[in-house]
Parts: sequence; C-alpha cells; structure tokens
Amino acid sequence: MSRRVVLLVAASVSCTRPNPLFALSEGDPSAPAEDDDDAPASDSADETASTGVPTSGGVVSTQGSASTGSVDPTEGPADPTEGLPDPGSTSSTTAALTDGNDTCTSDCPDVDDECLGGLECSGKLEWLRRSGDAAIQQATDVAVLSDGSVVVVGNFTGELGTAPDVITATADPLEGDAFILRLDASGEQVWIRQLSGVGLQALNAVVALTDDRIAVAGHFGGQLLFDPHQADGLGKHPGFVAVLDPDGASSILHVFGGDDVAALDLAVTPGDDLVVVGGYAGELVLGADHSISFARDLFAVGLDPVAGPAWSWLPHSAADQTAHAVAVAPTGDVFVGGELESGLQIADINLLGQGLDGFIAGLDLEGVPQWGTQLGGPGDDRVRALAAAPDGSFVVAGVHGGGLDFGEGSLPAPGQGELGGYVAAFDGKGGLRWARSGFNLGAEPPGVAVDGTGRVVAYLPLGDEPIDLGGGPLGDAPGALLVKLTSAGNFVWGRHLVGQVATAGPGLGVGPAGEIAIAGAFDPELAHDPVQLVSAGQLDIYAGRFLP
Repeated sequence: MSRRVVLLVAASVSCTRPNPLFALSEGDPSAPAEDDDDAPASDSADETASTGVPTSGGVVSTQGSASTGSVDPTEGPADPTEGLPDPGSTSSTTAALTDGNDTCTSDCPDVDDECLGGLECSGKLEWLRRSGDAAIQQATDVAVLSDGSVVVVGNFTGELGTAPDVITATADPLEGDAFILRLDASGEQVWIRQLSGVGLQALNAVVALTDDRIAVAGHFGGQLLFDPHQADGLGKHPGFVAVLDPDGASSILHVFGGDDVAALDLAVTPGDDLVVVGGYAGELVLGADHSISFARDLFAVGLDPVAGPAWSWLPHSAADQTAHAVAVAPTGDVFVGGELESGLQIADINLLGQGLDGFIAGLDLEGVPQWGTQLGGPGDDRVRALAAAPDGSFVVAGVHGGGLDFGEGSLPAPGQGELGGYVAAFDGKGGLRWARSGFNLGAEPPGVAVDGTGRVVAYLPLGDEPIDLGGGPLGDAPGALLVKLTSAGNFVWGRHLVGQVATAGPGLGVGPAGEIAIAGAFDPELAHDPVQLVSAGQLDIYAGRFLP
C-alpha cells in the first residue's frame, strides 16, 4: 500500500518585503500615500441613503459608520502600491464608508517601512501543503484554533494523510468517505479522522469553539461510522453535526434524520452553542420534532453541542429554497443566507423570487425571525457565504446572473457560462453599507471572513478575467484570489494562487490573531511564487496559512 506524504513549504521568518508576485495590485510607487486607507471610493459617500428593509426585489441602502474598536498600528499598507483607495475605480457599486478604526494615524508605519509592528509584511504566505494520491480528494472548509493550528474537512477516495497516520476510503470509489485533518501552526499533521460507512459521507463545514472543540457538519448516504458512533436506519440521506475534542479522540454526534437532508454551514454563538443551516426535501427529524417540506425547504437549527437541538426555524414555500450560509453576531443575533425560487415568508415580510434570488434573514438568539432582505434580479442569484463583524454588522459574498442592484444601477449580466460575483456589507438590520461588485468568478462559491479588527477577507475563484476590488486588476490567470479589505470595503492587499481549483470549497478561516487559513482542491498544479504544488493524479487537497 502506497503512502503519500504531504508537502510543506514554509516562509522565511525574516522581515522582508514580499516577492513582487505576491503583491499584484497596480499603482505608481512614487505616488504620495493617502493617510486614510478608508477614504470613500467616490463622492457618493456623503449622499443621503434611504432606510428600511426591502420586502422584495433589490436592496435598500442604509449607510452609517462602522466602529470596530481601537486603532491597529499595523493598519498601514505593506507596500506603496497596496492598501491605497482608488478614487477612479468603478468596481464599487456603493461608496465605501470612512471607518475611524482603519484610519492611519501617527502610530502607523510609513508606507516605505517594510515591516509592520516587527512582523512580516501583511498577507505573506507562511506555508502551503498538499495531500492525496491518484484518486480524488477535496477540501471543503477550514477553521483556525486558538494556537494557530488549522483544521481541514472534506471528502476523499483513495488514501489521505502523512505516514504513518494515513486513512484509506472504504466505500465505493464513486461514493467516498469524509475526513477531518488537523495541522499544527507550522503545517505539520497532528491527527486525521475518517468518517466512513456504506454510501457517501460528506463534510461541508467546520468551526472552532472557544475551548478549541471542533464542530463539523455534513450528510451521509444511509450509514455513518465515526468511531465510536454508528448511525443507520435514520433515512436514505440524513444530515449530521459532530463535535470533537481538540485531540480528535472523543466526539458527540447529532443526526438530522430524513431521506434528503444536507447540513451545509455552521456558526458559533457567544455562549459556545452552534447554529446549523441547510436544506431538506421530504421529512426532517430533529429529535422528537418532525417537519415535512413542501418542495425543498431550508432549515436553521440552534444546537447545544452536548444536549442537541434547542430551537429551529423551518419556513415552507411552494418552490425550492436552501440556506447556504450562517453567521452569528457578538450580540447573539443570527444571520442566515441562501437562495429562494418563488417566495419566502420571513417575519411579516414576504420575499418574492424572480427565478432564483438570494436572501438574508435576521433571527434573534432564540431563532425567531426579525427581518429579511432579498438580493436578486432577472438572473439567478445566490448568497453563498456570510461572516459576522465585531460591531454586529455582517459581510456577504455571493453570485449573480445580472440585474442585481446595490443602489447604483443594475449590474450587467455576466457572459455565457460565467458567474457574476459580489462582496457586500450590511448593518445588523439588513441595511446596505457598501458593496464591491462588477467582476466575474471562475467557479462557485466565493468565501468570506472577518477578523477581530473588522477587516474583511474574501477568497474568490478566478476565471479568465482578473478581479478589481479597488486596488487594480488582480489575477491574470485562473486560480483563486485571496483579498483583504478594510471594514469599510477598501482594498488592502491581494494574493493570487495560480492553477485549476475545484468548485468544492473554497475553505476560508481566520484565527484569533488574524492568521488566515485556506483550503480546497486542485489539479494538476497550484502555485504561489515561489511555491508550486503538483497533484498526484486527479484532485488533491491543498491547505495554507497567510499572515494577516
């Protein structure tokens, strides 16, 4: 039996400017630097915006300043061409807002200072790994623990891991097993766990609780073997959530019974409970509670990691609806995002779909709907990722098919076979703060996260066209683009991973110290100068970590 060893490339710990290929933003290095990297991108920042929550159609913009805490002395750009707003940019469909937390003061380093607070320059790659054999392995999500270690989840056939701790898929090669892989802060494998059984086992999401317990969510095809647990006889395709200790040795399993149930995303509440969202067709069994869908319906469930379901939101509609993403604010407010087809009732608001439309719902900490808003146009639109900010606002990443309006006119339809993309921020009641759009994605879905200072990290699959989020066109070849924005939506830095990435994932996570973890799948190559990974056959997983 072969053994495939994961590759590691570690970055230098010296304080040097990144390789020019790391910093892809354009600009004149001799141009004077602005003092405020959150200066509005256009004059419209001072315009009066309407207030309220839309009941259908587009988004109503409500603007206000975002407060995220004290000034961070590392907020200055790492390079004269990075982190400077582009006054002439047309990529932002709503004006970015001035945020005092991101305003550079006398504490900020000069733009020609290669070091930020004694650390390496922002966005520097620390390490990048691959794992897999000639079969198919895909990573779907990633989380960062308090010590900076990284937990990757996904699905695989063949073999996965580093000898002597290697797991082998036991199911039919067309089905596959699921895995949970923990890497330490330097990228070395700590442990790997396997979820197997008859049929398919799939993991879609992972989060870290404050005590470093690890929660994962997914679904399986009839049987789940996750030592010491065995689950079967609970429907043809149930969903599940498992909670593991940091060492991966012990776990608790919660199964959502049914014939077509998928748990798609997870979030952690301030009290270390969980919220899980997804979709189901037919029956959904939550402990003693049962629900029958009208078509394909969404679910949001509050989950005690030990005791199980505490509340549920189970709206019905005549056509399909799915919840793809969830985030929880520091106040405990819950934000749910996804797609609807014909309509969705949220509190006293009736959202009416135009084909497939994206939606966001705001729930209180008991799971009671409070408000809803719709992101849609004539084309197909979906909310695919959500992240909560420290000030109670949240950020959304999604796809659109044209006609979506963030307040400055309808977005044009992407070309044939292409996906329009966007990143947008909202206040805690669904009012639009800012949006970055007008670009196309190479695949679905995009990912988004927010760090402890309120800065936004987006992970965007690239196609044949570069993406401009205010710092100039980034990514002149297919792959994935990792971008950091200020809390007001202005560009800070961008990093390009060049290669063919899979549509599964991408996984994106931010740690307590702001470290950024990514994960996904690629074939045949993935490169971020000077690192180049080569797959062992078909799709291999990749995982990496970047400095803030």
